[in-house]
Amino acid sequence: MTKRAISFAVICLVFTGLYGHAFGEDAGGTWTTEIEAKIEKIRAEPDPMARYQLASELPGLAKHASTSDPDRIDDGTIADIAQLLHSNDDAVRYWAALALGQLGPRATVAVPELETALEEAELRDKLSIVGPELSTADGTREALRKITGRAYEPNR
Repeated sequence: MTKRAISFAVICLVFTGLYGHAFGEDAGGTWTTEIEAKIEKIRAEPDPMARYQLASELPGLAKHASTSDPDRIDDGTIADIAQLLHSNDDAVRYWAALALGQLGPRATVAVPELETALEEAELRDKLSIVGPELSTADGTREALRKITGRAYEPNR
């Protein structure tokens, strides 16, 4: 798959994840339940592209949850999202960081995990499967900025 095709796929999946199902009504359960179910599907999915699609939906779910009632997201769910930062899949790490960022200050408990993930991401090769302009390090820096209000400059 070419870099152009991957970039196009990223753009399509971002719009699908952020504006698709995630903005539907909370179907009787809590946002925690829906996010936890998505995390379980991500962990169980063997196909990288399907896992990518599932992970790309997390930021939209997190954003909708944080705007409707941030207190409905418990610390355990935030910790489960943060655990995805340790995935072997770079795309999953990227989307998990963005999901935590969408929770804003509610995800303060995840800052140490995000800082560790940022250090690890900056040590990896700058080219990731989601492209250099959408690296895990960039997504993690953005999440930390949204949660803490501080800028995290790249370590070059």
